[in-house]
Amino acid sequence: MPIIQNGSYYVYQQNVKNRQKNHKIMPFFVFLMIIFVVFCVFYAFKQFDFVKVFNMNKYLIFEQKTYYAVSILSGDREEIVANQTMAKAGGSAGYIYQSNQKYYLLANIYNSFDDANSVVQKLTEYQAEIVKIDLDRLILSAEYTPEQLSTLKYVLNGVNRSVDTITNIVTSFDRGEILEGEAKQKLQVFANSCQQDKETLANAFPLCCDNIVAYAKIFCSQTASNANATNLSTNFSSDAKRLMIEIVFNFVDLQKNVKK
Repeated sequence: MPIIQNGSYYVYQQNVKNRQKNHKIMPFFVFLMIIFVVFCVFYAFKQFDFVKVFNMNKYLIFEQKTYYAVSILSGDREEIVANQTMAKAGGSAGYIYQSNQKYYLLANIYNSFDDANSVVQKLTEYQAEIVKIDLDRLILSAEYTPEQLSTLKYVLNGVNRSVDTITNIVTSFDRGEILEGEAKQKLQVFANSCQQDKETLANAFPLCCDNIVAYAKIFCSQTASNANATNLSTNFSSDAKRLMIEIVFNFVDLQKNVKK
């Protein structure tokens, strides 16, 4: 490489031909590097299961939901049990709920805090308070087909459909918009749909019965069975409200069992 003296400095003059040669080689070298990287990535995906390593096959199968129950009495178990019959006679669910060492007598359940709070404000003759019931998000890592995933999501969301459906039936009945016979007929349709959900789940998973599928089937069976029992009730309004609360707490149990 020629050296040119410039005062007290030396300037290295690059040969023009060498520079042109390097410019021609560089694109070819970059092309080879790209081919090499693509080959390495392809080989890595063939050798390793990145889906399992990085848990890429996780599915959100149930969105978080909070319900608000209205308790008309709280304290020790003996006191709550003693008032249960009177509460049911007055049209409340009369459902006994335990949290830590405290017992609550639940009258009804609501989708929103505002709805529950408006009821609490009216129950001035009771020790009314709101009890939150949280249903957690369910994220599952499993090998499901799109059809299986869609079916499972639909069945698990049955807890929310149940509350909405039964709320509409009970509200119409309490307001006198429908008679008890019609109310029970609507509830029977709901019970049949729960049984259909179980059958749909069984068809979607003919060979697979993991924990979540097994407990989802149990949940559908419990809901249908309890709805059928409620249709035999002589105190429909009270027992229908109790049914709603039982469905929600059955789903709480499902979540606990799945997470074990």
